[in-house]
Amino acid sequence: MMRGKPAVLAVVFDFDETLVPDSTSKLLQSRGVDPHELWTNHVRRRLEQGFDPTLAYLGLILDYVGAGRPLGRLSNHDLRELGATLDADFFPGLPQLFDDLRAVAAAYSDVSVELHIISGGLLEVVAGSRMVSEHLSNAPSPSPRRRATSSRSTRGSSRRTRSRTRTW
Repeated sequence: MMRGKPAVLAVVFDFDETLVPDSTSKLLQSRGVDPHELWTNHVRRRLEQGFDPTLAYLGLILDYVGAGRPLGRLSNHDLRELGATLDADFFPGLPQLFDDLRAVAAAYSDVSVELHIISGGLLEVVAGSRMVSEHLSNAPSPSPRRRATSSRSTRGSSRRTRSRTRTW
């Protein structure tokens, strides 16, 4: 007989190089940028300057985005579309592993399992994956569009931007 809530076992996965091959390299290749050049020359140079590895490559990605730059105009929609292409790239055994973990936990009345993702990568790429949204407990949803709303204050009209922060 079960007393109280079942124990929750959280199984946490990284995204890139754990569930799928490197999505950043796929993004670079899709935009005509040589990933080998970025990783071995540009990122390495930043690492030698003392940058954190994640900040080194994300900073370069930001430097590459914009009109006339190597990645061009890159939107969240573009990143989600890239994420959708990754469903075919999940490593062998996935998503079956997710179902197997749930099946093992289901055999016990006092245990449940939650599957989570953590990543230092791009949220919108992860959010674009149907496999992630179907199988992981904390699957990110695409970022909402930010809307400007106006409100009246005692000093007249002001403009306020509402946005939602998502942690995952």
